[in-house]
Order: sequence, then structure tokens, then C-alpha cells
Amino acid sequence: MPRRQKRRMLRAPLCLNANRIMVGAQSPNCDPVYKTSEGSLADALQMIPTLVSEANLKWDANPRYPKADLPAPAPSPTLARATTTSPPAKPKAQPSFF
Repeated sequence: MPRRQKRRMLRAPLCLNANRIMVGAQSPNCDPVYKTSEGSLADALQMIPTLVSEANLKWDANPRYPKADLPAPAPSPTLARATTTSPPAKPKAQPSFF
């Protein structure tokens, strides 16, 4: 069994919206862990110790999600430039109305 790492700081954000609950566990250099449920503030507070224990077990095994192996971005298209050597056309003179 891997040795449990002692974490110096732990945050437990809690969001309530009507009867929806979101509880999280965050620690520096670790990916956050969140859970959602339905209930009251008392239900949310009861979820925190279990969530923190689950997060610590996850972080002990692998604190960060693996890096995504994304394809290289496509090169940006280059705009075609006008390669004319002739001078630009002169603007037409405006007709005189007076």
C-alpha cells in the first residue's frame, strides 16, 4: 500500500443552488475532485469527510490527470500577397457638379 502523503493545504468548496449540492476537494499540485448531489446544507457537510478521503486516495495514486496526447494544430493559412510590379491605379477624379 502506498504511503499517504501529508497535504499542507486543502480546500473544500461547497455550492448550493436550491436543493442541488456541489462539494469539492482541492489541494495544490493536485487535480480537483468534485461530487454533485441533491439535499440540504447538512447533507453537503456530511459529504465532505468522505470526499476528502476519496480525494486523498486518488491523489496518493496519481495527483494529476495524464497529459492529453493532442494532435499538433494545423498551420495557419498564409494570405496570398499581390506581387504586381506596376504602380497602383490612380483614383478617378470626382466629377465637378458646380
